Amino acid sequence: MEKFLNYKRIKRVLFLDKRVYREIKDDHKHGMEQSVRVLVSSTLLGGVWLIFASFGIGLALILIAAPIGWILVSACMHYVAKLLGGKASFTEYLRVTGYAQAPHALGIFTLPGWILGIIWATACTIYATKEAHRISMPKAMTTVFIPLFVLSLLTGLFLLLIILPLIGMVELEEIARSITLYPS
Repeated sequence: MEKFLNYKRIKRVLFLDKRVYREIKDDHKHGMEQSVRVLVSSTLLGGVWLIFASFGIGLALILIAAPIGWILVSACMHYVAKLLGGKASFTEYLRVTGYAQAPHALGIFTLPGWILGIIWATACTIYATKEAHRISMPKAMTTVFIPLFVLSLLTGLFLLLIILPLIGMVELEEIARSITLYPS
C-alpha cells in the first residue's frame, strides 16, 4: 500500500534536490495523487490558525481555494514557461508545483512561519519550474514572478472593487472618486 505522503520526497523537495523534481514530473503512477496530498496537507497545516480564527469557515476556504488556486496559478506559469521554451506537459508541471507548496506548512507557526513558507514555496516553485520545463534559472524566475505579479494585481483590484463594497467597508463611489484625477 502506498504511503499517504512520501516524506522522503518532500524532504528532497524542501532541500531543492534537482533530481526529485524530474522524478516527480515523470511519476505518472502516483505523482499527481501525491502532489494533491502534499498541497492540501501543507495548506491545512499552514492555515490552521485561519481555521480556528474563523470557526471552521477557513477550512472550507482552504479545501476549495487551495486546489483551485494551485491549478489556475500553475496554468498561468505553465503558459509563460511554454512561451519561454519550456518542455513539460501541464500535468507534469502540476505534479512538481504541488510538491513545491510543501513549505506552506510552516504557516502553523503563525505570521513569521507563514511569511517564511511563502518565500520558501516560491523558491521551490522556481526550482521546480526550472527542472520540469528544463529552462534557465532567469526564465524560471520570470515564469513564476510574472503570473504572481499579475494575479496579485487582479486580486487586489477584485478586493478593492468587489469585496470591500459588498461588505460595506467602502462605497464604490468613494473608490471611483479616489482613483480619478478630477473629482466632481
